[in-house]
Amino acid sequence: MYDKPDASQLLDTVAWYLQEKILPLLKDSDRRRYYETLVAINVLKIARREAVWEMIHLREEWQRLNFVQQVSTPFPDDPITARAELAERNHRLCEDIIAGAYDYWPRQSALFEHLLVTTRAQLEVTNPDFLTRLAQEDAPKTL
Repeated sequence: MYDKPDASQLLDTVAWYLQEKILPLLKDSDRRRYYETLVAINVLKIARREAVWEMIHLREEWQRLNFVQQVSTPFPDDPITARAELAERNHRLCEDIIAGAYDYWPRQSALFEHLLVTTRAQLEVTNPDFLTRLAQEDAPKTL
């Protein structure tokens, strides 16, 4: 629908500019601004990954919640509605957990799997390097 560059490319370009052109100027002269620029770069990278992954993650979480909550609620067409309804569904999930609805297998197992996959999806956006390090630690060691 839109011409290039798209939003994720714009975010990449700004992050690249800050990292390659501005950071070297600040490294030895202004440590505070250097740190602030690192934070800004990280925020831009998170925003870019969120723009790429958000609808995929929303839809997948919705489907997992359908399974965990044993319903077949259709995914909303509108992303704003999807985010709001997902927050409401997660609130209900928390209430059900407190009430003991997931204390026993098989519902407990489905809940744990949902929480694990949801956490990994969040880390894909906020800290993919951490996931990479975890995968390296979990990899079989060879002699």
